[in-house]
Amino acid sequence: MKYPEILSKKKINNSTETAAFELTSDEGLIKLKVPVYRNKQKIKRSKLMKQIWKKRFFLALVGTITVAICCFTPYFAIILGLIGLSWFIPYLDYLLIPLLVLFIFLTIVLYIKWRLTR
Repeated sequence: MKYPEILSKKKINNSTETAAFELTSDEGLIKLKVPVYRNKQKIKRSKLMKQIWKKRFFLALVGTITVAICCFTPYFAIILGLIGLSWFIPYLDYLLIPLLVLFIFLTIVLYIKWRLTR
């Protein structure tokens, strides 16, 4: 099968979904419609996902810092004593240490996800 040699090419519309061309060859006029794929939606979506992962990472980081402050300083015990929940102070380790581990793990995972969305 012999393909016609294209002598001239002219774009006849500026649609965002398809591009139409008129191709002139030695065998006559050929009209061609080609779908046009735009990457603008992908770029917007990737920027949005990057912002989402960044927000989630910083929220996890704030949670990690908050739990670390409560674990290693007596602020939480003082607050519990002031509001009348001092009976809960001996059990704080059972709550705060797993929360600290969870938030550290969550911070690491979200940091990796945020950096991979480039």
